[in-house]
Amino acid sequence: DEDVIKKTMDLQDVINELYIEDVSNEDIANGIYDGIMKSLDDPYAAYYTPEEFQEMQQDTEGIYFGIGCYLMKDQTYLYPRITGIMDNSPASESEIKVDDFITEVNGEDVYDQDLSDVVKKIKGPEGTTVNLTLVRKDSGEEINIDNERRKVETPTVKYEIIDDEIGYIKINEFDDITVDQFTDALATVKGSDVKGLI
Repeated sequence: DEDVIKKTMDLQDVINELYIEDVSNEDIANGIYDGIMKSLDDPYAAYYTPEEFQEMQQDTEGIYFGIGCYLMKDQTYLYPRITGIMDNSPASESEIKVDDFITEVNGEDVYDQDLSDVVKKIKGPEGTTVNLTLVRKDSGEEINIDNERRKVETPTVKYEIIDDEIGYIKINEFDDITVDQFTDALATVKGSDVKGLI
C-alpha cells in the first residue's frame, strides 16, 4: 500500500544520504524481494536473482561446467583442499591430486575465502580455461596449471558388488540425472548375476 511504498522510499533516501558505502538500486531491490519471501517464515519459499536461479538449476540438474573435483576448506591452513576427483573430468586428466591445496584461482589468492565463492571462480562457461596454483600437501611443491572447463555430471549414484554375490546401490543425492545413473547402475549390477540387492 501507499504507506509501505512511502516508508521504503524514505529508507532509500536515508541510505543515499547517510550510508557510507555505495549501494546499488539493484541490491536494494533484491533485498526487498528477498525480505518479502523471508517474511513468510517458510523454508521452501525463496527469492532468487537470475544468477542465483541459474546456479540453483545447475545444482538440481547435477550438471555444471567446471573441472570436476570435490573441495573442502581446510580448517588448519584456511585454503580449499581437494578431497576427490571425478572420473572422466578435466581434473582427472591433469596433474591435480587429492589433498592438493588451491592457493590461487586465476592469479587471485583465495586464503580464507568462502568455499562457495572459490567454487564460483573455478566454474565458468564451457571451453574456457581456469588457472590454478596448487600446493602439494606433503612436499609443499607449488604447481601452476591451466584446466579447460567442460560439462561435468555429478555422480549421484554409486554401486558395488559385495562378496561377488550382493549388489549394493547407493543414491547420494536426488538430481535430474539420478534416474539415468540409477538405471545404469541397476543394469550393471543385475548383469553380474548377483543373488541379492541392497
